[in-house]
Order: sequence, then structure tokens, then C-alpha cells
Amino acid sequence: MRHLVLWLMLALFPSPLFAHSLGESYGVLRAGPGEQEFTVTYNMRRDQFLQLADLRYYANQSPLDIVGSVVKDRYQLFTAVGACEKSRFATTETEAFLQASFVANCPAEGPVELRNNAFFELLPDHLHFVRVSSVDGAFVAERVLDRANRVWELPGAPAVALTDVAKRYARLGIGHMAFGFDHLAFLASIMLLVGGIKPLVFAITGFTVGHSITLALAVLGLASPDGQMVEALIGLTIALVAAESVFRRQSRLGVYAGTVFACGSVIVLYGLLRGGPDPLTMAGITLFFGAYLLLTRERAAWVPAMTPLLTAFFGLIHGFGFAGSLLEIGLPTEQLAIALLVFNLGIELGQLLIVGTLIVLLLLLARIIPAVKTLQVPAATMLASGLLALGIFWFVDRGFV
Repeated sequence: MRHLVLWLMLALFPSPLFAHSLGESYGVLRAGPGEQEFTVTYNMRRDQFLQLADLRYYANQSPLDIVGSVVKDRYQLFTAVGACEKSRFATTETEAFLQASFVANCPAEGPVELRNNAFFELLPDHLHFVRVSSVDGAFVAERVLDRANRVWELPGAPAVALTDVAKRYARLGIGHMAFGFDHLAFLASIMLLVGGIKPLVFAITGFTVGHSITLALAVLGLASPDGQMVEALIGLTIALVAAESVFRRQSRLGVYAGTVFACGSVIVLYGLLRGGPDPLTMAGITLFFGAYLLLTRERAAWVPAMTPLLTAFFGLIHGFGFAGSLLEIGLPTEQLAIALLVFNLGIELGQLLIVGTLIVLLLLLARIIPAVKTLQVPAATMLASGLLALGIFWFVDRGFV
């Protein structure tokens, strides 16, 4: 019956789940040495932005030119006496972000207000995470701006209590899980694969352990993976687990293992000759997942112990994805440990809320309409097929296009 709730999740999140086009962006405003001076950096997620069909309306402009022109015209600081003057405007393109930066010099009178009108005509569900820091880099405040809330009066630099940091980054972790649709798709794949509450808890715990490790490594500067490759591999993890749920239900894991080895070998060879996802990484994923399939095929009793190991392995990849967003928002250096901890706890709370809500909906649905039990298998197969197609699309689009 849990499969029917996952089917229901597709109905609840149809458009953003498949489009993955929220176009998250990140603003960092740092007070300068001069009075009412700010250094402003605007980062647009490159992988999401390039998927927008509406970009065709910007004729003869590169994606970086589009971001630069929109930010220059529509991302502005104001005071009561007028707009702050922009200087040293520059644009930069990295593997993960399209970036625009400038220095804003504001009239030295009254509070400063940020007015963000960038990209809402292209992305109605666009989310902009903005962080303000003092001249010495200390955290001041942050806010999430959307289509309905585009204006923010920048606060001063009060002393930030430990409890305030904990609440702020816990909310941020919950928000990233709730709006991280590729992570939600992976969670749905796990729920399709695992039966029963206890095995599901163990599987999610494995995922938690995995992404906690790489999230910490990336935030602490001990690992710096290729952001675009990480995004591509997240799509691959969704496809692999979704397909496993179908093949395992049909007792055809041998066929699936052979398919994984064959496709993985082709991708590794392509990476060596033409480029794409790192061949060594792809070889490692292929060998690990193929061996996992063969082991659990021959030793069915090992499945409860092996599934958390699988989700932990794939969680390592997702942890780098969480870290990419967190690093762009920034962390308070003086309270780094607590901010990192509660951000991670917020992610876990978000997972629990989502899974718990779906289970409750399932129980209610089964109680109200007993006949829906007959739809479990076709609903599970349909959802797994959709997740498989979605994961492959993200893998190819982010890794090869």
C-alpha cells in the first residue's frame, strides 16, 4: 500500500518534480569598508537554468549574458533617497553557477532595502536564498525570497545567539529537502524498493550516514567534487534504485546486473574517449552496484543488511549535492559546527516529515477505499518507470549535454 502513496506524491508534485526548474539562486551581500557599501554576488544554478525552454526568447545571448543583464537591471539595493549606485559589475561562469557580481554604494541615509525582480517571469516558482554578512565576514542574517516576497530591508549586524543559528539552519535544511526534488525522487525510489517500516528506517539511516559524511567533507573544504558531475550522478542513483525495485519484484536481478555492467562499461569507455562523467567514478559505481545486485540475488537473506549499505553509498553522492547549495549560502565561521549539525538534522527532519505524511495518507486511503489495494502493483510499476525515466534524463542532461 505504501506504493499508492508514492503514486499520490506524483500527483502532488507533478510539474516541479519532472521539470526540476525552480532555478534556485543564491545572493551574498557583504558590507564593505565604506559606509553603506556592499559587495554583492548573485549565483544562478547553471544546470537548472539551462533547461528552460523560455530562454529561446533571449535571441543571440549566451546564458551568462542573460544572467548578467537581468541581475544588472532587476537586482537592486535602495535607500529612502534612491537606488544605490552599481560599480565594478562582472560576470563569471563556472561548472555549477552563472555568477554576476558588483559593488553597491548607497546614500548614507537610513536602512538599505533589497529589491529582487530577477527571473520570476521565467521561473514562477523561483527561490532566491540571500545572506548578509558584516565587513569581517561574520553572519548577519538570511532570507528566502520568492515571487510573492521580493523585497527585504537589510538588518544591521546584531550579535547572533547560538539558538538563533540552530533555528535558522534547521529551517534551511528542511527547506532544501522539501524543495530538492531530485533528493525527493531518490527517497521515493527507496520507498518503492524497501518493504516495511523497520527496513525503511534502516535504509533512510544509511542514506543519512552517507550524505552526512560528504556534506561535512565539502563544507570543511576537505573535498571539492565537480558540481555538474555530482548533479548527474544524483540522477543516476534515482534511475538505478527505481529500476531495482522493478527487477527485484520480478526476480530478474541477474538480467539487471548484466544490464548494469554492460551500460556501465559503455559509459566508462565513452568517458575515456569523448568525455562525460569521470570514468573512474563510473567504474566504481558500476562495480559496486553490480556486485550488490549479484550478492543479494544469491543471498536473499542479506538484503536487509545490504540495502542500508547501498543507500549509504549513494548518500555519499547526494551529500555533495546538499553541500553545493549550503556553500553558496554560506556558513557562520564562528559557529560552523552547530550550523552544519542542525542543517543536517533539518534535512533528516524533512525526510521524516515527508515519509510520515505519505504513510498517514496511505493508511487513510486504504481505510476509506479498501479497493485501492488492488492498484498497488500497477501503481508501483508506473511510479518506478517514471522515476527511472526521470533519473536517466537528469543523468544524460547533466552529464553529457
